[in-house]
Amino acid sequence: MADDDTVSVKRVLSDDNASLEDKLKAIEQMVQQAQIEADMKAKATGEIVAPVDPADLTMCIGCQ
Repeated sequence: MADDDTVSVKRVLSDDNASLEDKLKAIEQMVQQAQIEADMKAKATGEIVAPVDPADLTMCIGCQ
């Protein structure tokens, strides 16, 4: 996640006047970006890409 994005998210989370929806949206955005970065890093190093929900690793593709 870019530094300016991180600062923006931290600003929203620390803003007492920000709505719960805004805070949840900021958290979701941060998690999505972290997942994208982790996926790119794993692909670049030949590692397995971890899903957002690790429980997905315990199920076969057909069961998901």
